[in-house]
Amino acid sequence: MALRLTAERVDYQLLEQLKTASGGKIWKSGERLMVAVGSSPFSAQLIRWTRRMAYGMRAPWIAVYVETEKELSHDERMRLESNISLATELGAELVTRFDQNVVMGLIRVARQHNVTQIVIGKPMNYQWLELLKGGSLVDRLIRVSGNIDIYVVRCEPGESSRPAVARIVKKGGRNFQQIIYSAGIIALVTILNAALCDYIGYRSTSLIYLLNIILIGSYFNRISVVFSAFVSSALWNFLFIPPRYTFHINSFDDMLMFMVYFIVALVMGNLTYKISSNEKLLRQNEEKTSAMYIFLKEIQGATDMTVLFSRAGEMIKKNFGVDTVFLMPGGAGEMKIVSSVIRNLTMNDREFQAAEWTFRELKISGKFTDTLAAADWFYMPLKAQGGPLGVMGFELKDRPILTFEERWMFESLASQISLVLDRELSRIG
Repeated sequence: MALRLTAERVDYQLLEQLKTASGGKIWKSGERLMVAVGSSPFSAQLIRWTRRMAYGMRAPWIAVYVETEKELSHDERMRLESNISLATELGAELVTRFDQNVVMGLIRVARQHNVTQIVIGKPMNYQWLELLKGGSLVDRLIRVSGNIDIYVVRCEPGESSRPAVARIVKKGGRNFQQIIYSAGIIALVTILNAALCDYIGYRSTSLIYLLNIILIGSYFNRISVVFSAFVSSALWNFLFIPPRYTFHINSFDDMLMFMVYFIVALVMGNLTYKISSNEKLLRQNEEKTSAMYIFLKEIQGATDMTVLFSRAGEMIKKNFGVDTVFLMPGGAGEMKIVSSVIRNLTMNDREFQAAEWTFRELKISGKFTDTLAAADWFYMPLKAQGGPLGVMGFELKDRPILTFEERWMFESLASQISLVLDRELSRIG
């Protein structure tokens, strides 16, 4: 035990020294593996492959999920939940990160945790679609990996995998609405330019188009920005640049201005899109951090278990809009309700069975899990190093899905409550 604690202490000190003195380089003081986890049906194979490799090398390994602004479908969310659960069950350290660039997000996590090898899946089809992004994710990762080794693993197609064409069509359907809106805005700006052209000149109309591209980048996705840049360039050329109503350009100055406009429209639109997206992520992170800080401040001041459970339930209801219940074992070993936001709460046998299983196995159960999924509540264990302390339940009866972010937040809340509860139980007994 002493040797293990000493090794963990040395490892922690090494990571802290790495952050301040390595300049972003990896110190290969020991093997450490990292696998990229996502909503792909092949992620489960990558997780198992990494687990076998880590076991053979006797090396620690982490599973990383980089969250972007991309909205996941119901099936993709379910696969992501399953993949993350598999990684944690197999002993991986789970790390999540918000980043618009998946490749840079993976590299940042790898450098922060002194990872020596990254495991990623081999691209299957339609690699030409990645040319606009500078190559496939694997190609971009290899270019910026530096002295980190990259393992590209081929995955066998499974029953849950969908053809790439189907995924592309579905994604295209989600983007079509924003493209229609962008086209409508460009049409209105074109009408405005036609009315002002005789007064401000055809060259000045390009500035109005450019302003429109920047606004589209603030509210729509990148595909809409590229579409708007192409369409506005074509309309400006056809309707305003002499000779009008033709795509031919006589003047060299107009030709140069047209090319510069197109490049500037693409660059400015994409930069505005990135700034807007990063601002949304920062705002979401700030809201989560602020809510967690207030929650910790409230429960740390609890004087006994009753106050602890009461404050925790009220803060979770206020900040996250979820009803909670706390259960602890009674004298005969059965689970009993000790606190609940819902007054006079009654639970059926199915709910108590889920809570008892969670207390006994120290694993989640209930709704949106593989164990007693027919329950209306989602149960998480309250545990300490000495063993189980109790069970915390979240009422999710009317929710269609439990997102990864919500599950991560519930785990953080349960972990903090467990620390305070363990302290109170130690003081009492």
